[in-house]
Amino acid sequence: MTDPAAIAGIVNGVNIVFNAIIRHLDDKGIMPKDRLAADMETVVAEEVKAHRPLRIEHVLFQNLAKLLRDPQGGGWKPIVIEGSRSPDTEDQSSH
Repeated sequence: MTDPAAIAGIVNGVNIVFNAIIRHLDDKGIMPKDRLAADMETVVAEEVKAHRPLRIEHVLFQNLAKLLRDPQGGGWKPIVIEGSRSPDTEDQSSH
């Protein structure tokens, strides 16, 4: 897969999941999210300082660090919306 849009979508999806997991671990006092965000930013800054091109994991680190630092970025929480099934669907599994 070399489609940049598809890759960006995958990276964003991974970051959303990681953000939720890391915030949960931070809430439990297991792993401080601010320290992890700082470590990821340091890795990216060292690559930039050395004039090396950023690899996909560096882009992931950059974006995840931004999510972790965002006070409103509480993460994705799955919810069930009752009655959200399409009316033309024959699937009765939600009943």
